[in-house]
This record gives sequence, structure tokens and C-alpha cells, in this order.
Amino acid sequence: MLFFKSKLNNWRSDMSDKKSVKIKASLGVGEVVSHLEKIVTGLKKGTLCIQHGEDYATLQPKDNLFFEMKADEKKGGGKVSIEFGYKSEIKKPEPQKSGLKISAKEPQPVKKEVAA
Repeated sequence: MLFFKSKLNNWRSDMSDKKSVKIKASLGVGEVVSHLEKIVTGLKKGTLCIQHGEDYATLQPKDNLFFEMKADEKKGGGKVSIEFGYKSEIKKPEPQKSGLKISAKEPQPVKKEVAA
């Protein structure tokens, strides 16, 4: 089983309208993949509604998101944390290329040339 942690923040100018959903659960890989695919679909459509029980948060992310990802590999386990968000009223700088690569395969070692 995987440990799954989700933290969503919905920033609004009126804090009384703030809604948030948080879940920590032990889920199978297939269920985690399904949740991630639904997040991707929502991002592509421009609306992402996350619901757990009666709590829900509906986000309408704009084109320029802040994005943070961290991956830790440890003996006996690992962890991936993903966080992204937006602020609708603040002008953000132009999106940047991240150089991030995600795959199911480890990269080949880079051969270093030895100076003669």
C-alpha cells in the first residue's frame, strides 16, 4: 500500500469563502493513479472539484501555476510530494520550463571525461 497525502488550498480575497479538503489514507496504486488522472483531467478542463464526505473545494486554476515537487528515496520506502496552486488576483511572471523529467526508468549514468 502507498501512503497518500493531499493538501489543497483555495486562495480567495474573502477568507470567509475559504474551503479546504485534506486526506491521509493508505491506498492501492490503482486508486492513487485514478485520483492523479482525475486531477490532470480537471486541470486540463480548468475546473478541479475535490470532495471528501461533505467537504469540498472547487478550484479554477489559471494558466500560470506555482509548482513544487519533492521525491525522497530511502531504504525501505520512498515518498513523493506534489504541491501546486494559483492566486487569481496577482499577476504572475511568465511560465518557465522546469527541466523536470518523470519516467518509470532510471537515467543512464553520465560518463565523465578524464582530462589528459
